[in-house]
Amino acid sequence: MRRKGESVPRMTGSNANSEMRAAIAETLVAMVRERSYSSISVRELSSRAHVSKSSFYRCFDSKDDALLHYGRVLYARDFESDLRKGVARPSREEASRFLRKRFDFVRRHASYFRVLESNGLLDRMFASLDADLADLLSGGIASVSPYTRALFVGSSAGIIKCWIQRDFREDEGEIVELFSRVAGLS
Repeated sequence: MRRKGESVPRMTGSNANSEMRAAIAETLVAMVRERSYSSISVRELSSRAHVSKSSFYRCFDSKDDALLHYGRVLYARDFESDLRKGVARPSREEASRFLRKRFDFVRRHASYFRVLESNGLLDRMFASLDADLADLLSGGIASVSPYTRALFVGSSAGIIKCWIQRDFREDEGEIVELFSRVAGLS
């Protein structure tokens, strides 16, 4: 059952729907570079993306969902080959390389992650992405307890939120070391 405020992805599998979702999400990110997220209406976003307002709502439940979709697509593109499921726990070096790549991803897309953080969406983004992180670092979904998953999700989102608020003062290596200590990987 869906909780209030939680969206259900609306995918039909068609290329047209996928392209429309991408156009809407990319348009929203471009608009956010021009002005504040809260000042952008769905009507204006739809117009700029060259879709009707009803088409927007066939693709997304809300503007937040469109913004989160953009990040999920970026993440999938960058990490598809890394997200192995059901494998043995990686070595410390493999885990460190993956984490460094992940924190580098956040820094490269800093403006996007700042928008998420300032609009209270960072936790939602990482709740959906960190299941993959927990599976990778702990050796597969069967071995991940709900408490371990919560630790990974919470510590990752919390560390990234703090890192954003501190304007990325630390380098990726320092953040990897911090996350590793917090998550018990070192």
